[in-house]
Amino acid sequence: MSNLESLASTDILTGLLNKQGFEHELTHAIERAKRYGEDSLFAYIDLDDFKVLNDTYGHHAGDLMLLEIGTVLHKSIRKTDAAARLHGDEFGLLLTKCDIEKAKERAGYLRHLLRSVSVKNEGKDLYTSASMGSAVIDENSKIENILKIADQAMYKNKRERKKTLNKYHMS
Repeated sequence: MSNLESLASTDILTGLLNKQGFEHELTHAIERAKRYGEDSLFAYIDLDDFKVLNDTYGHHAGDLMLLEIGTVLHKSIRKTDAAARLHGDEFGLLLTKCDIEKAKERAGYLRHLLRSVSVKNEGKDLYTSASMGSAVIDENSKIENILKIADQAMYKNKRERKKTLNKYHMS
């Protein structure tokens, strides 16, 4: 990949792939699934209440958190996998050539790991949490469907987690 191609597929803030670069990796995962029967897992991650962090502590604090999340994701995957910042506070993981159940466990572990991420901003420790949904990539997959399935699963996870939090706060 040329330097120009690398810049075009990389998120400037985090150094992870951007949406364009990640979709390229998803396309290759689908092609490998069709040709070699190699299943992969796409995990869609959305930071919880990130807007509140930005509005309360400023965009600099938000950028620090995004950078730290990107670092954690990058360090937590294999070289054959991919991590991306897809939109503002939304990330994607592609776990390739894997046992799907183990990949789901790994993705769940990473979601849990993100809850311990903190950044220091003006002497204050800031934390975040994340909601996650996933979709299996197999020989029948299409990018649009993978993204839709994972997005719906992520929103289901977010609703369930909010219900659980509200339940504990009300008791």
